[in-house]
Amino acid sequence: MKVIFSTPPYTSEAETTRIGLCIPLGLGYICAVARERGLDVEVVDATLLKYDVKEAANAILNKNPDFVGLGSYTATISSVYELANELKRNRPDLRIVGGGPHISALPERTLRECPAFDAVIIGEGDYAFSDYCLGKKSNGILYRKDGKIMGDKTPAFVSNLDDLPLPARDLFDIEAYKKCSFPSYVKDPPATNITTSRGCPFRCIYCCKIGSGGTNFRARSAQSVVNEMKVLRDMGFKEIEIVDDNFTFDMNRTLEICKLIKEQNLHLSFSLPNGIRVDRVNESLLREMRRSGFYLLNFGLECADNEVLRRIKKGITVEQVEKSVNLAKKVGFSVGLFIIIGLPSSTPEKEEKTVDFVKRTNPDFIGVAPCPTPYPGSELWTEVNDAFDGNDKWQYFRHSYVDKLLYRPEGLTFEQMKHYHDKLYHNFYKRPIFWLKQFVKHPFWTARRMNILFSIAKARKFL
Repeated sequence: MKVIFSTPPYTSEAETTRIGLCIPLGLGYICAVARERGLDVEVVDATLLKYDVKEAANAILNKNPDFVGLGSYTATISSVYELANELKRNRPDLRIVGGGPHISALPERTLRECPAFDAVIIGEGDYAFSDYCLGKKSNGILYRKDGKIMGDKTPAFVSNLDDLPLPARDLFDIEAYKKCSFPSYVKDPPATNITTSRGCPFRCIYCCKIGSGGTNFRARSAQSVVNEMKVLRDMGFKEIEIVDDNFTFDMNRTLEICKLIKEQNLHLSFSLPNGIRVDRVNESLLREMRRSGFYLLNFGLECADNEVLRRIKKGITVEQVEKSVNLAKKVGFSVGLFIIIGLPSSTPEKEEKTVDFVKRTNPDFIGVAPCPTPYPGSELWTEVNDAFDGNDKWQYFRHSYVDKLLYRPEGLTFEQMKHYHDKLYHNFYKRPIFWLKQFVKHPFWTARRMNILFSIAKARKFL
């Protein structure tokens, strides 16, 4: 059986992901398992190739597949619907399967909104997708039969990650992805990504658990992780971005990975762009990570007010954030802070606390979301989902989107939220001393970052 997977068609929403674009690992794993099970697998990388809907559909149809797999985040679901509909118009017999975080969170709604989908995968599709193609019963699959939606919507999750084959990176244009990593936030390009664990047991109200690995933390063994790092080094990559949600959740495992990295003399740089929790680090762990080649990490501050942190069920305090930022800087990390404007129970006074916290701790960079995006599947979504009864607003579900804010707490106006978003960026990135210090620390890396940040700022009309 011939199976074609496609990344979402290129849109303005996809453009936001092209800085530091990396191989979609979730898709890579699904491809690897499907191929291991005897399916004939190819990928149409519409995002990388900048294909619009018709171009992507033509590329898929030219390969004459039996099944097509389409994955999507919330921001790209509308274009994926268009692609599915275009495929179905041209090939009514083609079996089209959807998956990804958005579809996992809203499987039945997806089938209602897009009649072109024959089935959807809920949770992790590593095995569930090929189960559907092979006619095997499995949880995590909803499908159409005789005009009804049937199946078991219990999410599919992989219990032992070491059982999975490595992602099928050979199905993607490796050299093109290497070029994508050069203008990004990396010190030693070319860079690529890796996942070493899945799942998060914490309860932050803005996070979609079903679309990001569930609440059960599962980790690959340290040896499995380092073996993949060696493969990536041999492919010519010099830096690896570990894109776990909780890389340091099991601190002993992190130490074991660091030990093996040094024993294997990998000589790679490592970063943690998705962030780690401030309550899952200590000085000895951070020092060991630095000695192993880790140089950059992010912490989720969100808001420098303990009442807000309790309201969003973050499970940390402002004092813990400050302690961990200072520790990480002390041992030589470049440290970033993630901030979200307008969280539940926030007020102008509480946003000012965040502005003051950034000044006081002086991180190396900040990422500021203009509002808490109520992603489907999150607790926050349940508070506002009645406002999103159609599929015409999905493109705004990006935590970088400024012009259309999707949530506002009672204590703030939309104008105030935009004000604090812009104020944080202005106060932080327009300081000459910031760029001077960064240039002394990492001259070439800083030059690339300056070019990107000023391009983003110009696009958002901050300059």
